[in-house]
Amino acid sequence: ARARAGYPIAVPTDAALGAPDEVYVRVLRDNATQVTLVYRQRAGIPVSPSAGVSAVVVYLPGIFERGFLGKVAGPGTQVELITVNDSDGAWLSGQPHQLLYRTGSQTDSDELRLAGNTLVWQQGPTTIRIEAALDQATALRSAGTMRP
Repeated sequence: ARARAGYPIAVPTDAALGAPDEVYVRVLRDNATQVTLVYRQRAGIPVSPSAGVSAVVVYLPGIFERGFLGKVAGPGTQVELITVNDSDGAWLSGQPHQLLYRTGSQTDSDELRLAGNTLVWQQGPTTIRIEAALDQATALRSAGTMRP
């Protein structure tokens, strides 16, 4: 996945997640590549009834802009702008939402995979999203363990 992505992939080393069970690479518009790490059942993290997994980590080849969040978060979604690993980020909880990000001069969207909370931030040239039924402190701890 790292070779195919064309951008750095920093993987969480949090013991609560462990190694991913599956890794998916998807080619998007203009040959941009999305990488998704899938974590099946994990102790202490509920399994999403809609997807049958505990967590996903998604890497998008683009720029995360916090200003877009209000445009894609519905009234049942709470958005808290925060700093993640010294970068702009956000904590989204509540109802499902979409994520907008920029690739070049275009704006692309990516949808929620699990019915869980989402931590999203910019890390280098990549937007990273952790989705799971975690609280904010636990998600931030996992994000802090990202290593190349």
